[in-house]
Amino acid sequence: MYLAKRDVNTVYMGMHDITDAVREEVQKSGVKDGVCHVSMLHSTAGLMVCCRRSEALEDIMQDIERMVPTRVDFRHRETASDAGGHVKTALTNSQVSFIVEDGQLVLGEQQAIVFAEFDGPRPRSYYVGVTEG
Repeated sequence: MYLAKRDVNTVYMGMHDITDAVREEVQKSGVKDGVCHVSMLHSTAGLMVCCRRSEALEDIMQDIERMVPTRVDFRHRETASDAGGHVKTALTNSQVSFIVEDGQLVLGEQQAIVFAEFDGPRPRSYYVGVTEG
């Protein structure tokens, strides 16, 4: 199994396209056919597969904020954005997996792998694991 840790510097409520970085790790792995797994270990951020267009990313983040607004009446909270971030993370993903075929990540032409920040800004990291299948 090939495993790499990648860093991303985030902005509050920012959508960070990590697709190219994940593709790079798949190529470095040397795996021809298998599975790529992306995982992050944060409770106020999320991983998503969505349309790569910037307008779509803005719409998605606005709708996430509309569904779970930052507010002060959360029972658990360090800050309002921290508590809201926990709920937003629960509604998104902490891990996503993809097929690797002929040494390439199988992803739709308009799809992107996005690291979403719900609290930050702060330095974050995620892991890319690639296994022969």
